[in-house]
Amino acid sequence: MRRVTGPFLRAALLAACGGLAAAAGPEVTARLEAPAGEITVGDPVVLTLKVTHPPGAVFDFPDVAAALSGPREPSEDERAGAAVPLVMVDEVKPVETQGGGAGQTWWSIRLRLFQPGANKLPALKLVYRLAASAETREVLTDPVVLTVKSVLGRPDEPAAGNKGQWVISREWWPLILWSAGLLALGAALFLAVRRFRRRARPVAVVPAPVVPATPPWERALADLERLIASPLLAQGRVKEFHVVLSEIIKRYLGERHGFDALDRTTEEVTTDLERLGVVKEVRDLTRLFLEACDLVKFAKHRPERARVDETVDAARRVIERDRPAPIAGSGVAA
Repeated sequence: MRRVTGPFLRAALLAACGGLAAAAGPEVTARLEAPAGEITVGDPVVLTLKVTHPPGAVFDFPDVAAALSGPREPSEDERAGAAVPLVMVDEVKPVETQGGGAGQTWWSIRLRLFQPGANKLPALKLVYRLAASAETREVLTDPVVLTVKSVLGRPDEPAAGNKGQWVISREWWPLILWSAGLLALGAALFLAVRRFRRRARPVAVVPAPVVPATPPWERALADLERLIASPLLAQGRVKEFHVVLSEIIKRYLGERHGFDALDRTTEEVTTDLERLGVVKEVRDLTRLFLEACDLVKFAKHRPERARVDETVDAARRVIERDRPAPIAGSGVAA
């Protein structure tokens, strides 16, 4: 058997390492950064979730509340029956990357901690897809430990005591009782006189004129036409165009089905539509439309004009499929 030595062995090892790196694919890292300074129980804390990835990668919106609500030891307040959560997530929203280029995606996470001492936040999982790939992958952050200070000066500090009961001198009681009686008598006389005057001079109530309200689907279609006629696309302001376009559809869905959709994410809007019983076709159209807008708003994607026209047509389909069917022979929506 021939022995492999020297340059041949090194070449074989380098080839094997290169093959492993190619199989692993491009590197995606995620880290959770906490602000410096002291944290007090119940105060809002803003964390930053920073992800470094190859250009064109698309991430699902992180479900921070679900990740932080896993199994844990109950606090002393919860053992005593008080409904005090360990961690409460106030807001999760994407932010513009300060790094300046593609390959970075950031989220701002605002939460509150209610357990004094060291609070270990578990690793957050992010699901993503690389450019031109339908395969979903996952990346995890490292756990973060936040130390929370109690509002008490020290653990054995007693609660502040009261200053004793305010005692009114007995000489003032008759005057106080007489004053209360006179006030009650005056109030009764005032109400009686006002009621008598109302009966003596009845006021005719004139109904206000009924102004027909514009249906939300008509307002949404009119807003859509005004947006198309605006100079945003001609000026190259593609991201601003898609921000306004998604707000038109979210405002329409909120007015049509009675919920606040403007400040909600794509996942939250589709979940609310399912909860409200909206048909699956409208939910699927809404999800595809909002995901196309999110690519431009958060992933810095600049689509061609044909792709922009397809997104505008998708917005029209959401409105047309969701609006009530007109009553036969009247032209009015049911």
